[in-house]
Amino acid sequence: RPVAASPRDWLTSFSPSAAADDDDDVAEVLADLAFFHGDRDVAKTGAWLRRWRHDDDVGGADGAKSDFCGGLSGGQAIKVELARQLFLPVKRGASCPGLLLLDETFAPLDPDSKDLVQRRIVDSCPRTASLVISHGDPTTTTTTRAPH
Repeated sequence: RPVAASPRDWLTSFSPSAAADDDDDVAEVLADLAFFHGDRDVAKTGAWLRRWRHDDDVGGADGAKSDFCGGLSGGQAIKVELARQLFLPVKRGASCPGLLLLDETFAPLDPDSKDLVQRRIVDSCPRTASLVISHGDPTTTTTTRAPH
């Protein structure tokens, strides 16, 4: 993740023309992933994004941009990256990948978050094959659907 990027710019980097209404999409996707540990409140997530957007606009005392991911838990950082790489592009009309390679992606997630994220992947991209690599984690399971 880039240190000197605003959350909106980084999260919407899949789109060459990120608009202000992208904030709503980002908040909705992150809330759907229970970004704030089990809390799926879109308004709370939107407020978090607006705070970081404001910080990016004004910069710190020295004008430097802040590392918005520096304060995130490992699970939140995974959810942000999945939102950026998969869920936001799909929400905006991009095609799902044919294959997802998920190497230790679920390791920092608690069991409820693992289940939620895995279900969202299957629901968002039902025809995508997923290869999940997980070392010694018996709570990581996969839900599969046969391609149509």
